[in-house]
Amino acid sequence: MSEYLAPGVYIEERPGQRTIEGVATSTAGFVGMTERGPIEGPPVMVGSLGEFQRQFGAYLPITRDGEGNHHGYLPLAVKHFFDNGGRRAFIARVFKAKGDVASETRRLKLKTGVVARLRANAPKNVDTLYFSTLRGFSPAATLFRERGTSVVKLKSARLAMGEVKLSSPLTDDHRADTAFCELTALKDGAEIRAREPGVWGEGVRIQIRPMSGPASRLESITPAGDGEHSLKVASTATFYVGGAIEIATERGDDLQSLHYATVKKIVGDTLIIVTPSAALPKLDASAGPGNLRASVSLAEVEILVSWGTVVERFRGSWWYMNPEDATPFEMTPRQRDEFNATRSAWVALHQRSRLVALEGDGAWPAVAAVIPYDPAAPIDSHPTTDTGYPTALRPVSGSRGQPDLPPGDIEYIGNAAAPAGKRSGLAALGDEETIALVAAPGIVSASVQAALVSHAEKLKYRFAVLDGPKDANIGAIRQQRGAVDSSRAALYYPWVEVAHPLTGEPLHAPPSGIVLGVYGRNDGERGVHKAPANEIALGATDVVTRVLHEEQEVLNPEGINVIRDFRPENRGIRIWGARTLSSDPLWKYINVRRLFIYLERSISQGTQWAVFEPNNSDLWGRVRRGIEAFLEDEWRAGALSGAKAEEAFYVRCDRSTMSLQDIEDGRLVCEIGVAPSRPAEFVIFRVGQLTADARTA
Repeated sequence: MSEYLAPGVYIEERPGQRTIEGVATSTAGFVGMTERGPIEGPPVMVGSLGEFQRQFGAYLPITRDGEGNHHGYLPLAVKHFFDNGGRRAFIARVFKAKGDVASETRRLKLKTGVVARLRANAPKNVDTLYFSTLRGFSPAATLFRERGTSVVKLKSARLAMGEVKLSSPLTDDHRADTAFCELTALKDGAEIRAREPGVWGEGVRIQIRPMSGPASRLESITPAGDGEHSLKVASTATFYVGGAIEIATERGDDLQSLHYATVKKIVGDTLIIVTPSAALPKLDASAGPGNLRASVSLAEVEILVSWGTVVERFRGSWWYMNPEDATPFEMTPRQRDEFNATRSAWVALHQRSRLVALEGDGAWPAVAAVIPYDPAAPIDSHPTTDTGYPTALRPVSGSRGQPDLPPGDIEYIGNAAAPAGKRSGLAALGDEETIALVAAPGIVSASVQAALVSHAEKLKYRFAVLDGPKDANIGAIRQQRGAVDSSRAALYYPWVEVAHPLTGEPLHAPPSGIVLGVYGRNDGERGVHKAPANEIALGATDVVTRVLHEEQEVLNPEGINVIRDFRPENRGIRIWGARTLSSDPLWKYINVRRLFIYLERSISQGTQWAVFEPNNSDLWGRVRRGIEAFLEDEWRAGALSGAKAEEAFYVRCDRSTMSLQDIEDGRLVCEIGVAPSRPAEFVIFRVGQLTADARTA
């Protein structure tokens, strides 16, 4: 209670009536085989087919196992889902490894050193070459072609153009992109792995390119002791603390030397640097045409990671700062973390790439194990690929191109005993509360479908859509239906024919993707109370099995929802059933069960504020009014039957619903009754003969 002790005007805020908002009912959860993607952890949400393909890859070849399961339909089902009006889907990828998962993850062992590539073709008898970079080269170096036989010896070089003069003309033709290195054998360096296991990783390409920032004129070099020097430069605008730099000296147009260092501190127009060698050049006092001059530029690296049309670029420092070790830089641990997060190309790759990571668990241990953080590290510790070309990841064992194995039931069901955030398969979908619909497209094994139904029953606010076997006849689909009795599941038959998105060839597909999309379209246009039937199956060009009216008279009472071909009547291919797999007549309609799921979940979420409020008549009244307002809105929208609101629902929350013992035990009991709208499944017109007098009587 407020206190008023001094005269004045006081403003008090009073809470208004709490409202209840309807929850989403069409968010789908798919479990199945994809080209790539995480195989454990929370499911990944996608809002379009394009987003799905960026994260999980393209369409897969279809494989069939001995139980009649068809693996690889998930990407196609997601397409059908969005084509038919679905808006959001969560994906749980399943994967079966031949051995352990690590052995199924494609990898690339990097090297250390500097590899340069020719920028242009160099025919024999020429004595001038143009390279992509001269980083790490000495002006009179001997270069080895792709780490092979010694082929060229440099005479002079021009840094600005990457131009080198040879001591003697070429004796062979060299094409553009030919790689050269000063070393005949590169040392082993970091290992890069694909983010997720699977043959998709063989499509990933890695390219590492030395990059240089704008050069700044170096005016003076002054030793500062302990391996440090002060460099006075024309501008420090492009430099940053911790950045590697290249100090180039030239006489005239000829390169004299290249030195490498790291910026420790920036003071005005001066760079305080740490260098692995104290032997930096001495500059001439004047700037005559024949005198020695020098420039400084950032020596960075650009890492290109590509997979199909997806390209990731990471540019920055080629080393990183260990946040746990002392460094010679005047930076706090937080500043070192910020440097690693924004400046280190390798940490950026490890933390932000969706395609690859450095081998190891966690950002710092992995990077520390393979990337130097010594500010005086020599240039030959620079990570590179063998040739400087885009290089593919490779399998750990076996030959390239071996397809992924089709998952088994255990992979689809997942490990529910794992901690939250570490589950897989169907169990992972349980970690996402917003999912309302679940399916495993093309999977018809009894254990997986039983797991789908149990999943929906256990989580209460969820509904499972099951596919029938691809080539099932009437007897087979009835046998499958007999194994399930649940109001939170529906079975659809038969499969449909669609055009393959890439080839246009006819393809038989399970109906669950289309059905979940129709649920989403129906919910958005009409509401969850409208039965998701008599709806066009967009994308379906035919049905695998034509079900006649007489045959549906057998299937419909048993709760098997038929997809019918009405093209002879110019009505297309339609979903022609709206029944659950429940034997309880109260819950035989899909829209009734899903309406109750919607109402129950909305009321549950919309009344959370009442927990720990004083359990008295004031609270009871506020709860009752909030629920009544919500249900009246649903009645006006057509979700509830009745000519008046009193006929559509009632809400009781008073001493008639709670005993004294309930109140003393902290229980608030609210009784709600609703009259759901049921579908007009059988439309009957009774026609008889009447005379004119009878019509006017």
